[in-house]
Amino acid sequence: MSSGLTFLYGEIYKRSAQEWHTGIHYAKYIQKKFFASYARNWCNKARPKAEELQVKTDPHSLPKARINEQIKQQPGFKKVYQCKDGSE
Repeated sequence: MSSGLTFLYGEIYKRSAQEWHTGIHYAKYIQKKFFASYARNWCNKARPKAEELQVKTDPHSLPKARINEQIKQQPGFKKVYQCKDGSE
C-alpha cells in the first residue's frame, strides 16, 4: 500500500470531515474527487508493444497497475464507494 496515498487521503478526509461543515454528502464528494484526481494523474494510453518494452526496461510499474493496485488497497476508497469486502 502506498504510504503517500494513504497520508494524502487521511489529510483530505480530516479536512472534509472536520473543516468543511457543509454536510456529509459534500465530504463524500470531495473524497471521491480525490481518488478520481489521483487516477486521472496516471491516465495514459499505450500500445501493447510499448507496454511490453516498458515492463522490460523500466523498473516502475505500468500506470494502470499504479492505479488499480494502489486504490484497491485503500480502506477509504472502499468506504467512499461502498465496496463490499472481498471485492476488487
